[in-house]
Amino acid sequence: MGYLHTLRLNFPHGGHNEYRLNEHSQLEFCQKDGKWRVLDDDEVQMHLNLGTEVGHWLNTQWTERNRYRAA
Repeated sequence: MGYLHTLRLNFPHGGHNEYRLNEHSQLEFCQKDGKWRVLDDDEVQMHLNLGTEVGHWLNTQWTERNRYRAA
C-alpha cells in the first residue's frame, strides 16, 4: 500500500484522532492506540454538514484527487 493522506487532530493531555482516505477513497478513523475503521456514510456526512476540521480536510482531499480528471 502506498502513502495515504492523513489528518491528525491533537487534543490536550496527549489524546489524538487520525483520519485517512484509504486506497478505495473511504474515510477511515483511528483513536490514539486504536484500530482503523471505515466511517459509514452518516458519519462522513455529519463531518461535511457540520463543517468540522475533518469535513474541510476531506473536501480538500477530494478536490485534489479530482483536479486532473477529465470532466
